[in-house]
Amino acid sequence: MIRKSFGMGFAFCIANTALLPVSQAQAQTKASVPDESLFGDNTVRLDEEDDLQISARLTIEGSLLDDIDLDSLTDDSQARIQPEARVDVLYTPDDDIEILASVEAGFDLDRRTGQWDSIERLEIRELNILFDDFLAKDFQLQVGRQDVEDGREWLYDSRLDGIRVAYDHRQWRIEAMWGREELVRANLLKNQPVRRKVDNWLFHAEYEATPDWDISAYAIKQKDLRASNISPLTIGIQSEGRMGQIGHWLELAQQSGTSGTRKLRARAVDAGVIWHLPLPAKPALFAGYAHATGGGDATKDKGFRQTGLQDNEDRITGLGNVRYYGEALDPDLSNIEIFTLGMGIRPTASSSLELIAHRYRQAVRDDDDVRGSPISAELSGDDRDIGTEIDVAFSTRLAKPVALEAKVGWFMPGKGFDTFRKDAILAKVRLVFRF
Repeated sequence: MIRKSFGMGFAFCIANTALLPVSQAQAQTKASVPDESLFGDNTVRLDEEDDLQISARLTIEGSLLDDIDLDSLTDDSQARIQPEARVDVLYTPDDDIEILASVEAGFDLDRRTGQWDSIERLEIRELNILFDDFLAKDFQLQVGRQDVEDGREWLYDSRLDGIRVAYDHRQWRIEAMWGREELVRANLLKNQPVRRKVDNWLFHAEYEATPDWDISAYAIKQKDLRASNISPLTIGIQSEGRMGQIGHWLELAQQSGTSGTRKLRARAVDAGVIWHLPLPAKPALFAGYAHATGGGDATKDKGFRQTGLQDNEDRITGLGNVRYYGEALDPDLSNIEIFTLGMGIRPTASSSLELIAHRYRQAVRDDDDVRGSPISAELSGDDRDIGTEIDVAFSTRLAKPVALEAKVGWFMPGKGFDTFRKDAILAKVRLVFRF
């Protein structure tokens, strides 16, 4: 679903990188995860009428990825340190008008060539106005820079400058939006060229079948304004929910459109099941399968592409998010099939531990790199075997205003890579303070 940008109050958690006000229905814990996230409401109300609300957080994240090129003859690693502070302000001058402003300041320290590079950031994350009951009851109009996010962040988890119209009534929410990334530059301290000049037309209809089960359909048209002219139309359905001890997720998508001078015809599926065991420590087992087409010929491109707005990150059984296609390889779902097995437990009421294994294969043999992955090594095209990854993710609340996430990903390359292969290991720690 496209989560609402406004609602009855703020909900803030380490599982979401953006702070989103949510409606009462959206504030409920996700159907596949019965327990609360790391952080609940952190709103500070500044007056009795609640016209002005403010929240803030400080995040410090560090990561080390070794070895990026998978080459045993070279030492190629990347280290990052990213401290940032964010303040979110919601002003409600009228019952039917809400104004949201979100500002973030920080810097990115990056070392790959033996020295540290630094990029300072002062970003306007969100700045928009929402009119409720616009023209008619249950209709909303929202204009400005706004966060768009579907449930599993499989379609999008991004901030778009644009306009959105929504109809929200009982179990139904229907949205239509046009938006573009950084129509106005985000980083006020650095005038960087816009990476993606793409117009995004989004349509999303969601139905709440039960309080723990959401079904939705969508259509996304993207118009590439660059010479590459990769302009897909993606249509599909999504389902996520839980019935008793069994949870599930489902993504079905089909693509048409243009890829340069070729026609684009592609498909993708991602499905999984979660079994929550009624035992101490709340153990859960889960399994998933994802597949996206690849290949093509001189006239037809069969390679599925995600929108480029996605994050592929969600909670499965734990308190914190995980990259559900792998923490280290972290690929886009494109010309690939992924088998996933995992388990999770709750050692305490305020902590979670997950162990996840992935097996990767190309859908069609290709000598390109793994699309979207931070791993830079290219495949040979001689074998479909990409490799195997094992991830461990731990999340905990250290105190009421403090949360910690720690993750390790170990990627073992397969026969699809050239000789002199070396394992890649990712270690990541994130500490969040809320105010």
